[in-house]
Amino acid sequence: MKSQISNILTRYPLVSVILLILVGITIIPEIIGMLGISLGVTGGMIYRFVVGGAAVWLLVWLGWGVQAGVTNPFGNWHKWWPILSFPFLLLVFVNLMEVDFSALTVTPGRVAKLVLENLAVGVYEEALLRGLALYVLFRAWGQTRFGLYMAVIAQAVIFGLLHYYNLGTGASFGAVSVQVIFAILVGIGFGGLALLVRSIWPGVIIHGLIDAASSIEQTLGTDALTDVTASVDETAFSDALVGIVVLFFVCTVTGLLYARRARLHD
Repeated sequence: MKSQISNILTRYPLVSVILLILVGITIIPEIIGMLGISLGVTGGMIYRFVVGGAAVWLLVWLGWGVQAGVTNPFGNWHKWWPILSFPFLLLVFVNLMEVDFSALTVTPGRVAKLVLENLAVGVYEEALLRGLALYVLFRAWGQTRFGLYMAVIAQAVIFGLLHYYNLGTGASFGAVSVQVIFAILVGIGFGGLALLVRSIWPGVIIHGLIDAASSIEQTLGTDALTDVTASVDETAFSDALVGIVVLFFVCTVTGLLYARRARLHD
């Protein structure tokens, strides 16, 4: 069975990746909902850890764990990985600049909730997209620099388009479209980072920190902060455009530059 699954992923990389991501992000949650089961906040967090862990397990089971950057030993990471991670950390500081810290109610329980919820998102999305999806595409296309770029861009586009699933929550098409654009721009950045560093784990931590910084006010006491990706109905178009420009230069350009320096697949 292992060789059969490996062959399918190798022969039909794009279709296989799309199906696997759809199963983990949309199909299984829909089935759970149809069964009348409400995951809630805690259940959703556990589900994300489980699915992210399943993506890691699949890569390891197929013998791809090291190459995909999920079990690559720390000593094999790019020696400059902290510096390479720095541009993405700027997004954490940008989000924190908008926080009214005087309005926060800090308790151990709320801090634990903030950390675990956003770490779960980081594990879930990075393991699925920058671990499983990116490596399957990179393994199939990464013998050339153009193919490597396409792998990075394709996984980011899949990541972005999946945000249209949020239309089912009642969000407007415009609001979700902003999420889609932001996710694609950020996804290219994290894809390039994972390939150059040769590990998904810096991206997991940074992803979690970015989400935590953008949700800190909701979790720790107020609802004053409205993330620009949440609703263009409440955010000026110019603000959304500024966000797109910032993400393009901070994440997308950086990710493509990193992809240019990353190793090709043998």
